[in-house]
Amino acid sequence: MLYLFKHYISKSSIYSGIGFVCFILILLFQGCYYDSKEYLYPNTTCTDTVAPVKYSGAITSIISQYCISCHDGSNSTSKISLLTYKDVLIQVQNQNLYHCIIQDGVVASMPQNGKLDDCQIKAINIWLNDSAKNN
Repeated sequence: MLYLFKHYISKSSIYSGIGFVCFILILLFQGCYYDSKEYLYPNTTCTDTVAPVKYSGAITSIISQYCISCHDGSNSTSKISLLTYKDVLIQVQNQNLYHCIIQDGVVASMPQNGKLDDCQIKAINIWLNDSAKNN
């Protein structure tokens, strides 16, 4: 009986068992490789190029969320105000708004603490390409 047990559990079966366990562990760890924000939480609310982007909607929302804390006209460190449409239009006409959001180095990159996401940049570009209307 002992002979059969020793024969049944040979070195090759032990090595193949260890190999199988290692293979499973590798698969488990590889499963998390693509767990990034973009893959897990795609932004499905991106502004469509067909829908008009309105200043009173998407643009003021982006400016309020990312810009007004520094560009409200009362901040002594920032000389640029984005409080009104007229203020924003000045930055549109001198192309500073475009260059700061795409962060190409022509002007200071904004927002200072990061970057707008692709959908926000796309919304602003659609609005700019539609003559930056006050709508």
